[in-house]
Amino acid sequence: MIKRLIVFFGTLMFFIACFNIHITFAKEPNAKDCLEGTVDCNEEEQRDGNITDEESLNNTLQQGSLGFDLFKMVFFLIIVLALIYFLLKFLGKRTKMYQQASALESLGGISVGQNKSLQIIRVGTKIYLIGVGNNVDLLQEIDDDDLKEQLLNQAAERAQGFSSIQSLLGKLSGNKKAVESEDKEFKQSFENELEKIKRNRQELIRSHQRDERNE
Repeated sequence: MIKRLIVFFGTLMFFIACFNIHITFAKEPNAKDCLEGTVDCNEEEQRDGNITDEESLNNTLQQGSLGFDLFKMVFFLIIVLALIYFLLKFLGKRTKMYQQASALESLGGISVGQNKSLQIIRVGTKIYLIGVGNNVDLLQEIDDDDLKEQLLNQAAERAQGFSSIQSLLGKLSGNKKAVESEDKEFKQSFENELEKIKRNRQELIRSHQRDERNE
């Protein structure tokens, strides 16, 4: 893409420089005109001398003008390349910032007490269940593919609903049941995850107790 832009602007500057070069041609009298007396050859010779001097001067000026036009072309080409470079650098920074921001996303949460809540977050391609209170604790990584897909779909639907006024008005007016159904499904998912955590902790406690008894 950069090469195409360079070729385009280089060609454009070249044509601009060519349009500024003016070449003039003078018609010279022939021998027939001198014999017929329609043209005074002496005056024409003197005029030819003057024209030759003028042409020499014009050629010198044209050469100087051509050099100046080439200088302008190179100068403007450098400016255009510099603008393209800074534009691409700026776009690269914006893209990098967007990628960093999109790598972390909150998929939802629920309050479980005063200043305490459970949150589901996405970090890259992984989804975690964390507890937020006085400290932030990692409770579990969600590995169930069906549950992960469901959580991502619900988050995408909520984001789309916030960005669309029409969708928001529809939810407020006639889609209360759909919203309640989504909330129930989300709460059910949380409850299932909590049950899994409780079972895992109970198994760990039992395993620890068995180890102590064996010792």
